[in-house]
Amino acid sequence: QIEFIQKEPLIFKAIVPLEPEVKLGEYHDVRVKLESVKITAKDVKAAIENLRQERAVLLPVERPVQLADFVTVNIKAAVEDKPFLNHEDLVYEVNDKSSFPLAGFAANLVGVKKSEEKSFSLEIPDDYSIKEFCGKECCFKIVVTEVKEKQLSEINDEFAQSCDYADLAQLKKQVKAYLKAAADEKSRQQLRQKTIEAVVELSHADYPPVFEDREIDAFL
Repeated sequence: QIEFIQKEPLIFKAIVPLEPEVKLGEYHDVRVKLESVKITAKDVKAAIENLRQERAVLLPVERPVQLADFVTVNIKAAVEDKPFLNHEDLVYEVNDKSSFPLAGFAANLVGVKKSEEKSFSLEIPDDYSIKEFCGKECCFKIVVTEVKEKQLSEINDEFAQSCDYADLAQLKKQVKAYLKAAADEKSRQQLRQKTIEAVVELSHADYPPVFEDREIDAFL
């Protein structure tokens, strides 16, 4: 708050709030346990499988589409003659759990051959983001222009060497060490956060009334 007393010479009186007074509780008594983390063989296996998936290659195939394939597809779709979707050369993973563009789309690609055209209809769910399309039938016309399958390496010494490790045993050892380091760091972060929360819970801060007034004004 500023109160001007006179202009010449300029004299004014200002009321400046002090910093909040923080009273720490008995933080010396705070005890928070650092959680011990154990990396299992299952954890290592899952991490190596993720690495295997990341290093997979896509190879063109001359056969009908199967689940887990990657296809290049042209899509035209309409709802009551209104455009719904129009994609050229879309690379699409044929995953029956996918809901893009609509649930059931992937299943309709299965069995389609390269350069083959197919038409089908799917119902748009009632909770679709565009309200005018909710609950209506969508008509699709698709053409698959390329079919590729994912080729995965066997998890063996050769795979480990492709990842710049001497053999599979060394790869497993390094993966386990990486997982342990990451888990330990996460555990330390959680320890710090729990410690801070415990100290805050024991502490008290006295705020000048003007601070409270400002916060109230900000919400109004």
